[in-house]
Amino acid sequence: TPHPTSQAVKCVVTCPETGKSIEVQLPALLGREDLQPILPPGKAPYISRRIGERAHLKIYTTPQGIYIEDAGSKGGIYIEGKRVTQPTPLPNTTINLAGVADIKIECK
Repeated sequence: TPHPTSQAVKCVVTCPETGKSIEVQLPALLGREDLQPILPPGKAPYISRRIGERAHLKIYTTPQGIYIEDAGSKGGIYIEGKRVTQPTPLPNTTINLAGVADIKIECK
């Protein structure tokens, strides 16, 4: 399991369907409250709320690179149709949230 580092990295999370984006600093714990402004109307209720350490998606840096993982969501996160069940290197593709909305994450 990769271990998070405290290296400051900024990422842009974009919803291809709406064209809207938000900027986040890593490590980031994203839930409904964070993603609602960029998601299509009516899709945010399917995204898990951020409660304590639980949310929908966690993004963080490690010595091996940037990783994502499910942060205890009900609906899950998917890459190319496969549910993400363990820490996964940030893909250069869209990430599906709960089967209802896609996001793309680009970090610098």
